Amino acid sequence: MKHFFRTALILLLISFTAESQQISDLLQIIKKPTVPGSFRAFSKAGNTIYTVGYELGVSSHLSKSTDGGFNWQTVTFPFNPSDNINAVFFLTEQTGYVGGSNGVVYKTSNGGSSWNSVSIGGYTSGINDLFFFSPDTGYAVGGFSGGFNLYKTTDGGTSWTGITNPHTSTLYTMRWEDRNNCMIVGTSSRFIKTTDGGLTWSSPTLPVGATTLYDVMRGDAQTIYAAGTSGRVFKSTDNGVSFSSVTNPAGGAIYSIEFDDADNGFLFGSNGIALRTTNGGTSWEWIPIFTTEVIRGSIKYGNTIIAGAYESNFGISTDNGLTWSNPSSSKRDIYGVFAETPSKITVAGDRGDLFQTTNGGVTWSKSAFMTGNLLYDAYTNGSYIYTAGRNGGYFISSDNGATWVDKTVGSATTRNYKLDFLTPEAGYMVNNEGAVLYTTNRGNNWAPVTTIPATTLYDLDMGNSLTGYASGSGERIFKTTDGVNFTHVNLFTPLEQITGIKMIDSLRGYACGENGAFYETTDGFLTAQLLTDTVALNGRLLHDIAILSSDNIWAVGTNGLLVNRRNGITTIDTTTKLNLLSAYKVSNQELLVTASFGYVFRLTDQTVPVELTSFYAVRNSDGVILRWSTSTETNNRGFSVERKTGNGWEEIGFVNGKGTVTTPSAYMFADISVPSGNVSYRLKQTDYDGTFTYTDAVETDGMIGGFALEQNYPNPFNPETVIRYSVGENISGNPVTLKIYDISGSLVEVLVNEVQPAGKYSVKFNGAGLAGGVYFYKLETGYFSEVRKLTLLK
Repeated sequence: MKHFFRTALILLLISFTAESQQISDLLQIIKKPTVPGSFRAFSKAGNTIYTVGYELGVSSHLSKSTDGGFNWQTVTFPFNPSDNINAVFFLTEQTGYVGGSNGVVYKTSNGGSSWNSVSIGGYTSGINDLFFFSPDTGYAVGGFSGGFNLYKTTDGGTSWTGITNPHTSTLYTMRWEDRNNCMIVGTSSRFIKTTDGGLTWSSPTLPVGATTLYDVMRGDAQTIYAAGTSGRVFKSTDNGVSFSSVTNPAGGAIYSIEFDDADNGFLFGSNGIALRTTNGGTSWEWIPIFTTEVIRGSIKYGNTIIAGAYESNFGISTDNGLTWSNPSSSKRDIYGVFAETPSKITVAGDRGDLFQTTNGGVTWSKSAFMTGNLLYDAYTNGSYIYTAGRNGGYFISSDNGATWVDKTVGSATTRNYKLDFLTPEAGYMVNNEGAVLYTTNRGNNWAPVTTIPATTLYDLDMGNSLTGYASGSGERIFKTTDGVNFTHVNLFTPLEQITGIKMIDSLRGYACGENGAFYETTDGFLTAQLLTDTVALNGRLLHDIAILSSDNIWAVGTNGLLVNRRNGITTIDTTTKLNLLSAYKVSNQELLVTASFGYVFRLTDQTVPVELTSFYAVRNSDGVILRWSTSTETNNRGFSVERKTGNGWEEIGFVNGKGTVTTPSAYMFADISVPSGNVSYRLKQTDYDGTFTYTDAVETDGMIGGFALEQNYPNPFNPETVIRYSVGENISGNPVTLKIYDISGSLVEVLVNEVQPAGKYSVKFNGAGLAGGVYFYKLETGYFSEVRKLTLLK
C-alpha cells in the first residue's frame, strides 16, 4: 500500500506538537525490562498480584499481574526519587498501600491510578513491611525512629500510633495471623511475638547472636521458621518459645521463606539462593532459578510460587516448586547482539544474561546459564550459540542454550570483548590483554595469533580470512593482511581509545571511541578524517558501528549518543537517555541497537512521510482512543500502533487492514495502559509483501484529552448536585451535550447542548421533582463519550 493517506490535514484532538524528525525517532523498542526496577515485595488481592521495587534514590514502581505472574504491567510512577518504595499490601484490587524511606506511606483506592500520602508524621526511617485488616486498620514496621519501629493506624493512615515492643532497632517482616496474633523479626536475632494485638510481647533468645532476620513464617500450629544473614535458618517446634539452628548449604543472606507445612518449604536469598526442603530442613535441594542474582522477595499461593529478584528478574513455578521457568526480561545492561536472520536475534549482557528471539523481538526466552559474570558478545549458527565475557569466559551451546560447555580462555582478569566468526567453525576473538585469538573448531580450542603488549583490544572486523582490523588502546588501530599478524606500522593514531571499528571494504571504513570521536578513512587508516566535535562530546563514548550501506553509517554510544553519516553529512542525536552499547546490521535498511537497563531497539531507516485523511486521539478515564481513516488502500496488511514514552518506540498493538479497497475506511485502537506524562503515537503501515511506512509522530501532553467527565458531588445527593467536566479543542465543531437518563435509559433532562470552547465547566442538577434512585449522566461530543452514575436520595 503506497501513499494511502491523501490529505495533509492532521487532526489531533488533544494538545499536541508535531515532532521534528530526529534520528532517535527511528528507534523502536523490541525488548525492555519486565518492570522498571526490582521485584522486592509482593501482595495478592483477588486475581491480581502486585509488586513494588526501586532504584535507590532514582525511582520506584508499582506493577501488577493479572495472569498469575507471567506478565506484568507497571501501573504508575507517582513516587518521589527518594521514596524507595519497599513494602506493599493490597486489601482488594482497588484498595492498597505502599511504603518506603523516610516513613512514606501512600494509599490508593483505584488500583494504583492515583495515590494519597498517609505517611507517618515525624518518622524518618524506612518502612519495611505493611499489613492491613481493613481499609482503616493496619500496621507498619521499619527502622527505629522517634522511639518506635512498629506503628498502627485505625483511620486509614490519617494518623499513626507507635507501639512499644522489646526491640529498639530495625524490624523487617511481620506476620499477622489474626488481630491478636503476630510474629515479627528484625536485627540482632530478634524474634518477637504477641497474642493480644501488641499489648504485650514475648522475645525468645535464638541460638546464634548478631543475625539480622529478614523473614518469618509459620509451618503449622507449633512450627515456625525464621531466616536471615549468613544463610542462618532457625526453627521452633513449640510455637516460638525456643528455636534451634537448621543446617543448610546457603552461605549468603536469606531474604524470603515460604512454607506450606512443617516439612515443605523454600528459602530465597542473595547470590541466587533458592533451596527446597521436604523434611523440615533436614536436607535441602538447590533450585536453579538464577546463578548469582539477589532474590529479594517471594509469594506463594496454591501451587504457584514467584521468586522476585533485583533488576526486573523473577522465576515462577506452577507445580509447587518442582519445575521453574524464568519468563522475565531483566534490567541488566546488554553489551552484545547478533542477528542470524531478521527474526532470530541473540543478545548478551550483565550477570550472564543471554536472551533469544525467533520472531523478531515479539517474544524473548532467557537461556539457563552457568555464569553470573558479564557477557560481552554472542554468535549463533543453527542450534549453536557461542558467547564470551569476563573472567576469560567463553561458552558453547549446541542445543539453543539448553545446556552449555565452559571453554574459558584466560584468567580471572581476562575480558573477552568481541567475537568475529567467518564461518560457523572459524573465528576470531579479542580481549583486554592485547590478544587476537583464532579458532577452527567453534572455540573448543583457541590459539593466540597476535599479542600486542600494553594494549586492550575492544573490537575487530575481519573482511575475509586474510584482511582485517582491530581497535583499542595503545596505538589504537591495528591491521592484518595475512590473518595472523596484527600491526600498527604506518597507520593513523587517533588521540582517543578506539572502541569500535567497521570496514566497508579493505580501504574504506570507520572507527569510533572516546569523547564521541568518529573517524572515516578511505585508505585503510593510513589517514583518517574526524567527523565529530570531540570537545562538545567530551566524556561521551561511542561504543560500536553498523554500516548499512556505503553512504549510510551509524554509531552508538553513552548517554544516548547516536551518530549517522549519510551522503557526506554527519548527524548527531542525544535525545535517548540510555547508554547505547552495541549495534548490528540486519539489512540495508535496519540495524539492532542494545542499551543499558535491558533495552534492545530496532532502528529502521525507512521512514516515509504520509498524508493523513484523519488521525486523532482522545484521552478519557479509560485510556487513549486512537482513530484514523484512509481514502483508499492497496495491499494493506495492517497497522502496527506504536507508542513512545521516552526511551524509544514500542509496538502496543496491531490492527488488520482492508487489503485493497477504493472506498474510505475507518480504524480505532484503544490504549488502556497509558503511562503518565508525555506520550507519542505513530502508525506503521505494512503491506502483504513486507514493505512498510511510518506516519509522522504526534505528542500528547498527558492531559485527559481535554475532555473529561468528573464524578458529581455530592453523591448521593438531595436534591441538588454539581457536575463538572472539561472540554478540549473542538476542531470538528460538534455540540457538547450533557444529558441525564433514568435507569431504564429514558432521557430525563438535557443540561447542556451547545458548541463550547476549550475549558472547564460545572453544571447544577436539581432532582427535586424526581423519584429517588439511580440515574446516569452522559457527556458527549462528536468523538468523545463518557457516562457516570449518580444517586438521588429521597
